Amino acid sequence: MRVLKDVDLTGKTILITGTTAGIGKETARVLALKGAHVVMANRNLKLSEELRNEIYKETPHRKIDIVQLDLSSLASVKHAAEEFLAKKWPLHVLILNAGVNYPPSPVTKDGYEVTFGINHLGHFSLIREASIFSTIYALLLKPFGKNVEQGAATTVYCATSPYVENESGRYYADCADAEKDLNKALARDENFQDALWSKSLEFIQKFEQNQSHSRL
Repeated sequence: MRVLKDVDLTGKTILITGTTAGIGKETARVLALKGAHVVMANRNLKLSEELRNEIYKETPHRKIDIVQLDLSSLASVKHAAEEFLAKKWPLHVLILNAGVNYPPSPVTKDGYEVTFGINHLGHFSLIREASIFSTIYALLLKPFGKNVEQGAATTVYCATSPYVENESGRYYADCADAEKDLNKALARDENFQDALWSKSLEFIQKFEQNQSHSRL
């Protein structure tokens, strides 16, 4: 992958959600091959193990760990964050790749609309539970008409390039800043942002209260 030419990720720990197929799988593979300690957070442990074995066949001297994470369950998100923190690993980059387009179920295990629950609320909770992340890259839109290597290139670029290290709240496509192509009427509506943040926090706090009551 050209965006990783001359890049050495030795000593960097990168947590990626949704690595069992497509862009997430390719992202995990190329980052591991460049020396990163890759932590794959997935619901399906069997597919995670298969990917780890595939990477080891290419190069056995890599550090790859697996954390079970079901973004449709806030309890699973909490457990995954606790498991990561218990390992005392540093974390340099978090890539929020997991998402659904055609969900098999209309609601999550916590009763939320499944696209909102998995693509947004689960990741929102993960960041809040393990609030140690320095660089966060969210893959919100799946690129059409590209192979997985091309599709993963922008994710990898944002996770590793020194040119975007101090950037925040930007939209990237084809390994370049694409702010001008973003629908700012919605994405930059601060009232909408505040409302989404407040409502998301309300949902998470409700879950935490229910968890506390169930332990009494």
